[in-house]
Amino acid sequence: MDVLDLPLVENLNSTVFEFDYFEKDAQSNTREPVQRTTQSIVHPDDHSQNLYSGGGYKPLFIDRERGARGDHSPMFVYRADQTREQLDRLRNYDGSPYDGIIIEFCDPTTGGSVMPTLSYTAQLLRPGEHTRAHRHTANAVYCVMEGSGYTQIGDTRLDWSRNDAFCAPAWMWHEHVNTSSAGDAVLYSVTDVPTLEKLGLYREECRMDDGEEVLVTR
Repeated sequence: MDVLDLPLVENLNSTVFEFDYFEKDAQSNTREPVQRTTQSIVHPDDHSQNLYSGGGYKPLFIDRERGARGDHSPMFVYRADQTREQLDRLRNYDGSPYDGIIIEFCDPTTGGSVMPTLSYTAQLLRPGEHTRAHRHTANAVYCVMEGSGYTQIGDTRLDWSRNDAFCAPAWMWHEHVNTSSAGDAVLYSVTDVPTLEKLGLYREECRMDDGEEVLVTR
């Protein structure tokens, strides 16, 4: 599932296309960018994984910039098997009442989101888990990585299984249910939470058992 912030960029009239490619010349003493017709191979396979996949460690001898941008994660690959292992390590924690065991893919050098506008997460719903209903001003797009269940969005029930994709629109009550009594369910999702937080527009509420709607603080 490929998710970009292009609609936001287009609505801000900030779309720019560049057709000339420049890169730093490793052989030059000045390190000034030089124009190329193709990108040079200067790093070994699994370069970003080698540098950043060991949690808790940050190499200090490397330039962290990703291309011309310094505000995106320098880690290019977040592997599904490693994600699944991390979720499983956390399965005995209480987790979030709204999302189960949920983790965010982050910039390993800052701890922030992978992109300044979008947040990427994975969540584990344990067998029979039924999360509490909540809503937020962010939009969320989901892809089912494993298992089966359903998500209640407002008055609509969306049944899902592996590789299904669905969306929870902004400010719609939603809750997730793993219908299996024996197997896990794993959801991958992308939201625009970072954008709304930067604009001061993010808000989240949950619904208690007695129906009371309560503000959730992050």
